Amino acid sequence: MRRPPGPLQDRSAASRTTRNAGPGKPRVGLLPGLGQFVNGQAGKGVLFLVAYLVSITLVFLFIGLLTAPVLWIWSMVDAYSGAQAWNARHGILS
Repeated sequence: MRRPPGPLQDRSAASRTTRNAGPGKPRVGLLPGLGQFVNGQAGKGVLFLVAYLVSITLVFLFIGLLTAPVLWIWSMVDAYSGAQAWNARHGILS
């Protein structure tokens, strides 16, 4: 019976999971912070989500009309760059 590789054993490049930033964009664009959760950056994801929810409530004061779209776009760009950085750290070309 084969045992899975332990934390100190090297895994081959074929067995690694890539963080494909391109096709995940539609899913990530549904909710700000979701892409960060997918990338394993939960703290950053919560920060984006809370900031977006606060921004949505500020729409009634017209401040959120500017901040909500900016946060949404910033979240998607950050999720994309985070996925590329993860791939680079793990030696995966993307």
